[in-house]
Amino acid sequence: MILALLVSVSVNVRALDLPSGHQDQRQTPERSGSGATPLLGIGSSADLADGDTIVIVETVLGTFRIQLFDEDTPGTVENFLDYVERDDYDGTFIHRSVPGFIIQGGGFSFNPATGQTTPVRVGPPIKNEFKIANTRGTVAMAKLSGNPDSATNQWFINLSDNRSNLDEQNGGFTVFGRVIDDGMTVVDAIAALPTATFRDPFGQLPVINFTGSVSEDT
Repeated sequence: MILALLVSVSVNVRALDLPSGHQDQRQTPERSGSGATPLLGIGSSADLADGDTIVIVETVLGTFRIQLFDEDTPGTVENFLDYVERDDYDGTFIHRSVPGFIIQGGGFSFNPATGQTTPVRVGPPIKNEFKIANTRGTVAMAKLSGNPDSATNQWFINLSDNRSNLDEQNGGFTVFGRVIDDGMTVVDAIAALPTATFRDPFGQLPVINFTGSVSEDT
């Protein structure tokens, strides 16, 4: 049963009320020279005084926060928050984990009562806004090969400096946020989980407490 494969990492995003003068400001994003299976349940967000939005991601492996680049990538941030505010990410999971590269989510939800996965509702594709380099800790949109303007609901976190790869193909992958504070310790813990190979698109599925055998039909 696929439930045995899942890391129950539920995610709640709540409003963040920072006091005036708080020093937790966005680091200046580095611009490119060229221009689960954790369950996720993303809820609400809060606009900060400095113009950026922070989402708080709470998981059973720990909590991390993502600061969105509202000013640099407004269309991408709006698209992401549309999914957040409609609760489309509630019950979703990290469905792809590639050591030293990325962890990816936003595309599939899981129903523990039925043991079934369901694709997340897909909205209209958005225009690529590549400006910021895909360095460690940045959050970017996944998209279709050969189509820069095809991002919809799936996103990933860069585990390492992927500039030479992701900045130089398919129009560059749009970075729209960054994991802040010590949040990468949680992301790294998710990335350190073993993976199991299932039918596409679950060929690199991070798992926890899984001791059963893997078959293509699972």
